[in-house]
Amino acid sequence: MQVTRGAATALSAEWRQYAGGPLAAVTGVTITITPLAGGAAVLGPTATGVSTPSTGINAYTWTPGGALALTDYLVAWTGTDAQTDTVTATEIITLVSTTAAGGTYATVSELKRRQAIPDTNTYVESDLEDALEAASRQVDRYCGRSFGRTEVADATSRTYEVRPSGVQTDDFWTTDGLIINGTAWADLGTSYFLEPSDGVLDGLEGWPYLRISWASSWAGWGLTVARCTVTAAWGWAAVPSDIKSATLMLAAEELKLKDTPFGVAGFGDYTVRVRSNPKVAERLAPYRVRVGMVA
Repeated sequence: MQVTRGAATALSAEWRQYAGGPLAAVTGVTITITPLAGGAAVLGPTATGVSTPSTGINAYTWTPGGALALTDYLVAWTGTDAQTDTVTATEIITLVSTTAAGGTYATVSELKRRQAIPDTNTYVESDLEDALEAASRQVDRYCGRSFGRTEVADATSRTYEVRPSGVQTDDFWTTDGLIINGTAWADLGTSYFLEPSDGVLDGLEGWPYLRISWASSWAGWGLTVARCTVTAAWGWAAVPSDIKSATLMLAAEELKLKDTPFGVAGFGDYTVRVRSNPKVAERLAPYRVRVGMVA
């Protein structure tokens, strides 16, 4: 399981009477998170924040700090069962960084694992980085959008046409720092709302905002303002798993093309040339920009 640094992530444990059996109540549950390679715990052991949504299930929302190392961590749950025996459950998670605008959608380590390249092999890392860069930009071009993000401190302004149905914008991932026609989002009251609501579009979660609408008549805004200036932190809060998967597939293909005569044009700049790949197209299809896309 991958966890994005700085993003809230729901962790959970299930307790059963026996493997595959019914869920069983466990009390006094604590959670501890430590680096898999060893070292001091980065969380806990703590029972604070551990909830019990239902019998036999515990949950904890973890927001890893920005200073934590990007590595594997062991999540360990401990509790007491009905027979007063101590029970434990463990899970390995991988901490990854948010992707800056223009960055790659997968890491060298992830591509190494996909290609069964030992972590100790650093000789090929330059080629892997090139392949990931080429694949990420191909994803951008195919989808018509990028999946990295601009931080709030680096928010910039863009101008859009106001239409009767609302204002279609580029993707932006937070309302922090959001300014519409010179007015901060927090000062706009309830007259406006953002879509897709709850970050869900076509049944897929995790979407950024891509549309500004108004709760009542548009006359007070749309009839008097032909264009709208929006200042926002552009992009996606986190790279969708399908985008990461497609990037790794394309990068693996790029590595094969590198050794094929005429497989890649302009190899010095690692120019992208991706052959038709139905599996990649299937993963990217929901994320392609469509005219009139709304929630």
